[in-house]
Amino acid sequence: MKNESRLARRRAELLAESSAQREALGYFADQLAQPLQGDGLSARLLKGGKVPLILGGIALGFLLTRPRKLVPLATGAFGLWRMVQPVLETIRQARSAADLHPGAEPM
Repeated sequence: MKNESRLARRRAELLAESSAQREALGYFADQLAQPLQGDGLSARLLKGGKVPLILGGIALGFLLTRPRKLVPLATGAFGLWRMVQPVLETIRQARSAADLHPGAEPM
């Protein structure tokens, strides 16, 4: 019985500690999110999505860590991007055509 009482007390302490940590995490997460709200620069940067920021971070990381390998990588990525562009344009056109004619059969 003594062991069960000690375990129950420890469980209650852990639950209280977990609750306090959860509250603190919510508070700090709200503070971190405040600059992203409103009409600030960061909100305008994130308005288009996170993809440009992610790609910029990856490029900066490559530039700082392996600058000799960045040029061939960038050249290959640019070539791949140019190859994919017509396919993406075809997909965009198909989607816009489907939006204009919702009853039509998909391609």
